[in-house]
Amino acid sequence: MTKRNWADGVLGNTPLNAKRLNQLESDLSAALAALARDPESLFAGAVQYDANGAPVSAVVKWPDGIDGTYAGTASVSFPGSVSAYTITRVLNGNTVTYTQPSITRDGVTGNVTNRPEIVVTGETVEEYLYPDPVAPSDLDAALVGKINDTGSDTRTTLDATYAAIVEIDARNYADLPAAVAAVNATGGRCILRIPPGAHTLGATLAFTVPNVRVEASGALITLANGVNASMVTVSDVATGFTWNGGLLDGNRTNQAGTSHGVHFLEYLGGLRPADRGGLNGVTVQNLLTDGIRIEKGRVQIQLADNTSVRNYTRYGVYMGGTDCRLQNGAVGIGQTGVMLDGFANWVVNNGIYSATDAAVRISEKGRYSFVSINSIDNNPGKGLAIEGVAADTVDATITGNLFRANSQAGEGLHPSIYISQARAILLTGNKTVVQTDRVRTSYAVSYGSGVADVYDIANAWEPLAHVSGIHSDSSKIQTRSTALSGNDIAYAQRVNGDTANRVQITAAGTIQFGPGNAAPDASLYRETTNLMGTGQQFFVQRLQVRGTAGAGYVEYVNAQTTTPSTPAAGAVREFYRLNGSSKFEKCVRTPSGTVHVIWTEP
Repeated sequence: MTKRNWADGVLGNTPLNAKRLNQLESDLSAALAALARDPESLFAGAVQYDANGAPVSAVVKWPDGIDGTYAGTASVSFPGSVSAYTITRVLNGNTVTYTQPSITRDGVTGNVTNRPEIVVTGETVEEYLYPDPVAPSDLDAALVGKINDTGSDTRTTLDATYAAIVEIDARNYADLPAAVAAVNATGGRCILRIPPGAHTLGATLAFTVPNVRVEASGALITLANGVNASMVTVSDVATGFTWNGGLLDGNRTNQAGTSHGVHFLEYLGGLRPADRGGLNGVTVQNLLTDGIRIEKGRVQIQLADNTSVRNYTRYGVYMGGTDCRLQNGAVGIGQTGVMLDGFANWVVNNGIYSATDAAVRISEKGRYSFVSINSIDNNPGKGLAIEGVAADTVDATITGNLFRANSQAGEGLHPSIYISQARAILLTGNKTVVQTDRVRTSYAVSYGSGVADVYDIANAWEPLAHVSGIHSDSSKIQTRSTALSGNDIAYAQRVNGDTANRVQITAAGTIQFGPGNAAPDASLYRETTNLMGTGQQFFVQRLQVRGTAGAGYVEYVNAQTTTPSTPAAGAVREFYRLNGSSKFEKCVRTPSGTVHVIWTEP
């Protein structure tokens, strides 16, 4: 047969690719050779035999309809059998011949003892291109023609979907606001290049179109005196905004009113796509109000790659959006370092310092906040504050953070972590340490009202780093594995709707039980070696004493100096007392109030 060799075409490695087709060709060639080993199965038409009945010639029809011929050589030693033969397969003038070389037979039985492999001759290889025999250069030329044809569907689609990226060099404009106006005039898909060096900003850089990238490495942009506005604003339709590099100085001592560094404005529409932008390697400093502010409705704005904020008045970074992230940066010197006031925002691997209120604050809107692997240190105020409002609690995950030398405003004035009106707070893998010559916080974790279900797991709270202790109220803790004092709660559990722990275990091993709406009022504990105790009554359905060899008894440790009160109807109270002769009496008091002496010591 003509064996074809397939090669991938311009569409590349499709499911029916060259490799699979060539394997199929090899499989087909092997199948035809196998058919040739049984020539009589291919006979289709006249067959000629010699005088002894051996087939010596025949017309052949292959399974795919291809014609051929058979020619056999009769065996001399074994009349009626064939010792060798050929079969042909003729397609498009090309003949492929399948030859069975002479076989060897047993001299007595005539059984075949050696049958050589079929030999195929005349098989050629044709080159095939799959799936489209068009040269890549021809396809390129066709595409170029379509792109250059302004009336083609291809050109129209490309213009709508992949508009050309425009580059604007700020050096070609009178000032930076003029350069930004040129950016907005493009409609988007634009790169603004701000050259290195000092620039004075006389008005807000207001970006109002999507997919803009600002390259400002080496640039120092300072807000002019009396501008009294934000340095950069990004409108709600300007998604895909990214600013790389540079320093923004807000010149706050010469401003009035509200002046932020970079302000992502609130989105007021319905469901919106993610912003998928942010700041990379940008320094924002000296702001009258907030350093970087992300408003409600903004989604997936990333502040990364050493983006830092310092010397701000209110918030270093305000996150009111959703799924926004501050990562690998630094925030310091102001009121609140990072304010998490939106849903599911992240603060990861930053240094946050010198905040008079708190390094990180989570409001009631900051549900599912994630604060992880940060160095929170040398803050005059709290390290972290989680504060919801009544009937609107907040939850959060706080993991792997280092708290060091906070409450610098005064020894024991603030805790490392403060929690109020919050529920389901996970504290795991955090650490507090002592810093030489620095003041200590009040507690590692301090609690306000409305707190429940705080999980303290594998934290390393350093007792010497806190004036008053680890937890201000250990009853808030559900589960924890850190070092505790004896009365601290190591485990606690509630039923839905409970306002107090239904069961809790202290670090000393006491199990305490309560009604769920008040403090626990019953307990079990280890009295001494091999002895359990309780400070309350103990109810049992049945009491069995199973000790043997002198170890089975009921022991009354104390004689009663006062007769027990009258029991309820149907009950009796048994006790021991001393009579007037200082002899023990075993007594029973019945519901009538009568005391019956059962036995008196001789």
